[in-house]
Amino acid sequence: MQFWDGRLKPIQEIFRHVYGKADLASNTEADKDTIYRIYSMSKPVTGVAIMQLLENGKLRFR
Repeated sequence: MQFWDGRLKPIQEIFRHVYGKADLASNTEADKDTIYRIYSMSKPVTGVAIMQLLENGKLRFR
C-alpha cells in the first residue's frame, strides 16, 4: 500500500499492525483492509484541542 503526502509523491509505509475484531457478532478478526467507522469521534478530539489551546493562552473567547 502506498500513502501520499501533500505534494502527491508516494511515501513509504513504516509500520502497520492490526488489532481487534472487524465484527463482534460474527467474531471476525480485523485485517489490514478493515474499514472502521469513527462516527462522531472528531468532536471530542476537537474539543480537547480547543481546551489545550485555551489553557496555553493561544486561543481566547471574546
